Amino acid sequence: CFTSTLYDVVRQILPARMQSRTLLLDQDFASHEEFGALVPGGVSARLIATRRAEGDDGAALEGTGRVISAGESMERCLHAAAGQTVRWEFAMGSPAASNPEEQEDPAAAASAFRGWAGFALDAVGGESTEVAFSVGLWEDLGPPSGAGGGLPALKVLLEPKLVDAASGLLKGSVQVPAAGIVTLRWSNADSWIRAKCVSRYSISVG
Repeated sequence: CFTSTLYDVVRQILPARMQSRTLLLDQDFASHEEFGALVPGGVSARLIATRRAEGDDGAALEGTGRVISAGESMERCLHAAAGQTVRWEFAMGSPAASNPEEQEDPAAAASAFRGWAGFALDAVGGESTEVAFSVGLWEDLGPPSGAGGGLPALKVLLEPKLVDAASGLLKGSVQVPAAGIVTLRWSNADSWIRAKCVSRYSISVG
């Protein structure tokens, strides 16, 4: 890839000591032997579970009008103890109503929300508000006990389920089997052009 090629060029002018202490990782970084030896699994899991999304830290447990760009996902993360129950309710929205300042002109609202390509697809094939909703758990492995361990797998608490605006208000809950970070995910990864909107959502744990 371009990044790797650029690094190969820049690496030639780096001091030998810096070269030996620098490691370029790809998207499969978690399975890299050196990464696993330096970063305990519990730490890497927490970093991934709480990573920032586009303009968002994933910490807000309620909100409205949340846009999910094409090919992206919205995630909400919270820490839960073993035996606690995580509850949620949410509804998907329509792009034509996603921008209150432009609701007098639905075409302008839709094009601003999805771009003209997405707006054209809506006009030809009908509006799409569908995303895949799922819930997973990054189990808390406790404090680091030295190097190594790699990245623990995400434990699926709720398999991905397709939902859209026609589904109405959706409510659900899961009991957490072990302490860790619960991640609720709305995935728009299968859409290359059209953004989607979570019109409102609320999450609680107890």
